[in-house]
Formats: sequence, structure tokens, C-alpha cells
Amino acid sequence: MDKSKNIRVVNLADYERPTIHEVSNKEWVMYGDNNDYFDVIIERYLGSPTNARCVNGISDMIFGLMNRHAALTVAATKKMR
Repeated sequence: MDKSKNIRVVNLADYERPTIHEVSNKEWVMYGDNNDYFDVIIERYLGSPTNARCVNGISDMIFGLMNRHAALTVAATKKMR
């Protein structure tokens, strides 16, 4: 497959950002109206196979990049010795 024809589109127009509330007498920042933003994300992950696959795919790509970076760092360090 020709990589120049591999185009991906991400629609961020539907992205819902959580409201962030900083309360001065607390040692944490609240995410979402009831501080439940991460619960909503987990619920969507568990409730939707499509959403779960997207999250898994992105995390696999990030992990792969980290492994590649770590391998290059180790190789560069060995060359310097």
C-alpha cells in the first residue's frame, strides 16, 4: 500500500473538554462538574468496543514510540562508551 495515500482524519469538533475548578482550600483540581471526568472516560472505554479499540491503538502507538526512543538511547549510550 502506498503510504502517501494513507490519510487519517480526526474530528475534534465533538471533543468535550471538562470544566476545571480550582478551589483554593483544596490540594487538588476538580475535573468535570462533579469531579467525575475520569469516571466518564472509563465508562465510555468499557461501554464501547470502538472507543476501547481507539484508546488501545493510541496507547500501543505511544508505547511503541517510547520503546523505540529507549532503544535508540541505549544504542547511543553504548556508542559513547
